[in-house]
Amino acid sequence: MRITSDGKTAEVYTTAAGVEDVLKKAGIQLGPLDKIEPALTQRLTASADVKIVRVQRVVEETEHALPFETVKQADKTLPKGKEKVVQEGQEGVLVKQIEKIYEDGVLVSEQVLARTVEQESLAKIVAVGTKVEPKPVSNAVAVLAAETQQITLDGMTFGVKGVLKNVTLTAYSADFASTGKNKGDKGYGITASGTTVQEGRTIAVDTSVIPMGWWVYIDGIGFRRAEDKGSAVKGKKIDVYFDSESYAQKFGTKKGYTVYVIGPKKPVTN
Repeated sequence: MRITSDGKTAEVYTTAAGVEDVLKKAGIQLGPLDKIEPALTQRLTASADVKIVRVQRVVEETEHALPFETVKQADKTLPKGKEKVVQEGQEGVLVKQIEKIYEDGVLVSEQVLARTVEQESLAKIVAVGTKVEPKPVSNAVAVLAAETQQITLDGMTFGVKGVLKNVTLTAYSADFASTGKNKGDKGYGITASGTTVQEGRTIAVDTSVIPMGWWVYIDGIGFRRAEDKGSAVKGKKIDVYFDSESYAQKFGTKKGYTVYVIGPKKPVTN
């Protein structure tokens, strides 16, 4: 009879009649998963063929990337349409336990036995701006092109380019609380226009409303010159300079003022 096993076919001469006895005489051992034809209990004839298929079971673990999702969140502090990455995304790790079955060294089947998430993915978070930026404050009655009009205030007649209504006033000094600088620091007491601050003259303005270097008349305050600017001074808002920081703090915020925009030259009495 012929026995085919492990890729080889051999002639076996034996008086054994059963398959199991034939294999023992031939010194062939079966693995727990091996397949055999005919069955071990079957009796054989002298011309019978015995075929053994070696079966191997292998369990492997493989790692796979878990994609991260992108989450967009509304952010009212960002201008509308702007995006900002708040948190970078990170892929997770998925481990699969896979069973593979080989017959005579050839893969014939595989299946996933288990799935384990060893590391969760981290979502990418993107802030999406929803803040509607205020429209730019219109130039103070188009001061650069406006015609000069004559007015009389406190018995003094002078020309103005226009009038700003409902202006908000605040106050500041050259000290640390207002500017972040101390005496002796570089730029201490120096305005954005390069002048040295002076009480009774210097104010900080939004230069899109009042041009730098121009004079104004603030109702109830008097003549002041636009020599400085600040990040908090926007639109119809004016920061009035005082030497005393304590007075500047007591000044607080005052609303409803009328401001007359004059020009680059201070009016003088006739």
